[in-house]
Amino acid sequence: MTGKLKILTGIAASVLLTCMFIAPATAGANSLSLAYSWHTPHNHWPVSPSWPSGPGGYGGSPTARTTLASDDQATGLVLIDTTISYGYATASGTGMVIGQDGVIVTNHHVVAGSTSVTVTVPAGGAKYDAQVLGYDPAADVAVLKIDTLGLPTVTTNTADVTVGETVTTVGNAQGAGNLVASTGSVTNTGQDITVTNDDGTTSNLSDLVEFDANLVPGDSGGAVLDSAGEVVAMNVPGSTASRVAQNYGIPIATVLDIADDILAGSTGDGSITLGRTAALGIQVSTTANNILILGVVVSGPAAQAGVTPGSVLTAMDGSPLASVADLTDALHRHQPGDTVTITWTDQAGTPHTATTTLTQAGLA
Repeated sequence: MTGKLKILTGIAASVLLTCMFIAPATAGANSLSLAYSWHTPHNHWPVSPSWPSGPGGYGGSPTARTTLASDDQATGLVLIDTTISYGYATASGTGMVIGQDGVIVTNHHVVAGSTSVTVTVPAGGAKYDAQVLGYDPAADVAVLKIDTLGLPTVTTNTADVTVGETVTTVGNAQGAGNLVASTGSVTNTGQDITVTNDDGTTSNLSDLVEFDANLVPGDSGGAVLDSAGEVVAMNVPGSTASRVAQNYGIPIATVLDIADDILAGSTGDGSITLGRTAALGIQVSTTANNILILGVVVSGPAAQAGVTPGSVLTAMDGSPLASVADLTDALHRHQPGDTVTITWTDQAGTPHTATTTLTQAGLA
């Protein structure tokens, strides 16, 4: 990915996605990888990170993590599957139900780039389309909502954990649709790590709990339980070092504080994004001096209007658009489901105007 393409799912998500890798903030420490699981319908899409084989390390071989969670350990946990970039790939993770009205928390990286999110309740297999209420990329927390009542919720414990305390991680290991458990102990608290994203940018996760209970892809967003079965943290990244179990969780107090802000409609300190932005479903050049359309998402709003690759988008609702920044601003003034009139010039130089309905953007 050269950075010359962007898909206008709010303008953010790059066309090719790669798994994110994490390095600890301290030099010389082991590399880390976010514990969510990719599924790849096309060969050019990324696979899960390269987990070490053999005993030790990141739980040894991921396939070795086969201890099914008990009913008590699984209470309040759900499976999450996301569609990435309008169907070109999918990813899987785990969520925790914190409200009987269907409010769920998970990691931001589980739903990042998604254009749809499906939640499955393991007991009975009921599936629900999830609405993303908001997310905080800096803290790696997202809040979802499904249309149901009365789901069992997790029991949380916001007290600080202590080094040596026994913990159990539970999650949708390998995205296989089963909740799997692994037991270990807290090895450190108050840990800061630096996340290196696929585009080379970095962000920090702070004040994490470190433990040696195993995590594998698909566990992200799942629960770290104390000996009483109460949630003390949310699974996030794990070590890819061959013989070092170095896994992390976001304290549940942090997760709940962010969820409270989002449910109150607050952006907190400004790091929270509420809901989704609107999208036309087009790929544009970020180096051209105009809005040059390089690709059109099949069945997306632009495609339905008749826009073709090679066209130049020139106006929305009669207001001229001269740059990608202009289009970004225009889309941010709308909500998914809004009807807009767009004007473009095709490759032959013929102008067109049509009305279309905006879709929801993939998450940044």
